[in-house]
Amino acid sequence: MNLRTLVDTSRRIGETSSRLEKIRLLVDFLRSLALEEIPIAVGYLSGNLQQGRIGIGYAVLREANPSASESAMPLTLAEVDGAFERIASVNGPGSDGIRLRLIQDLFSRTNREESNFLSRLIMGELRQGSLEGIMIEALARAAAVPVDKMPC
Repeated sequence: MNLRTLVDTSRRIGETSSRLEKIRLLVDFLRSLALEEIPIAVGYLSGNLQQGRIGIGYAVLREANPSASESAMPLTLAEVDGAFERIASVNGPGSDGIRLRLIQDLFSRTNREESNFLSRLIMGELRQGSLEGIMIEALARAAAVPVDKMPC
């Protein structure tokens, strides 16, 4: 799955106030994912990185200057997650510069909406209304499992 589809789904979720419509959008999206993409997508749509905090703050994002690029090769969720994994693993002398370069490389392949989404995700400021209860219900419906049987 590509990041653009996830970002579009996130935008559409944020644009509706209907709980049932949010769930429907999530179910449709979740059913389109490969099994290994589900934890990444659920985390991103819930506003969480699998890696937790990755050492990128406002100053680094500002310096990275996320700009619009209409890359011919959309990023996949696995590529984005891999980039976050690399960024999170950087430590020691010179790590700030390495993280900056890695985040610049990631943003060089995003369009404006994707870079905005990733910036808000990194900073923990993603607000689109797919709260835990909605996500659990959507996961249950996508898996055709009763909500009360979900292992949460």
